[in-house]
Amino acid sequence: MKTEEIIILDKPSPSLEFLSANRLTNPAHVREIMQSMKRGDWIPPIFVKDNYIVDGQHRYKAFCTLCSIDTSRHYELGMLKINSKEDPISLAIRFNSGHKRWLTKDYLYAYCETGKNSYCLLRDFLKDNPELEIRSAIQLILGRYNTEDFQSGKLHVDGILIAYALERLKALRRVSKILKTSEVFKRDIIQAFYVICDEVNDAPRFYKSLRNFQMPHKHTKTEWLKAYRLCYNNFTEYWA
Repeated sequence: MKTEEIIILDKPSPSLEFLSANRLTNPAHVREIMQSMKRGDWIPPIFVKDNYIVDGQHRYKAFCTLCSIDTSRHYELGMLKINSKEDPISLAIRFNSGHKRWLTKDYLYAYCETGKNSYCLLRDFLKDNPELEIRSAIQLILGRYNTEDFQSGKLHVDGILIAYALERLKALRRVSKILKTSEVFKRDIIQAFYVICDEVNDAPRFYKSLRNFQMPHKHTKTEWLKAYRLCYNNFTEYWA
C-alpha cells in the first residue's frame, strides 16, 4: 500500500468527513485523548481515504473539540492519506479489526453499509427476533460461530438457512416458556443444542455437552432435557 507523507493539521479541516459505517465515537475515549493532547503526549496520525477518516475518528474529534474550547493553546494532529484501491469502509473495517476495538455490532453495521447480503439478512433476522444477540443468532442459523469469518466479511447466510432458523427458534421459545427463562437464547446453550440435536433422548451425551457451559442454577440438567424432549421431537429435521 503506497502512502503520502504525513500532513500536520493545525486546525480542523472542513473537507474531512466521518465515515457513516464506522462505529459511534465513545465520549469517554474522546476525553481520554483530549487529556493526552493537553499533556503533550504523542498522538498517532489519523488515516484518511477520499477525505473520509478510516482510522482515528476519536483522535480527530478530540482534536476538533480542543481547538474549539481551548483557543489559548496550539494543537496539532498528523494526517496520513492512503492511496489504495480499497473503498473507505473496507479500510475502516481492516484498520479497526487490527486494533480489536470494534464490537460485533460494529462489524455487522459496517458490512450492511457495504451492501453484503448475508449481513443484511442477519440484521433483519435480529430485528424481527430481539431476544437473540448477534452471536447466538449466527449459532442458531449456522450451528457455529467463527469470529474470524464474521469479522472478515465471510459470513454466509441465505433465505433457506433463515427459514430453518425460524423453525428452530419456535422450539427454543417453547423451551423458554416451559423453563420460564431466557437463558435458552444464549449462544453457548444453543451450541449445546446442536451437539445433541440428532439424539435428543441421549441424556448422558446431553449432560456432557452442557458440562462445558455455564448453566443457570434455577433448573437442573434433567429439567432442561425434559423440556427439549417435549419440544424438539417434532423439530429434529431442522437441527440436522
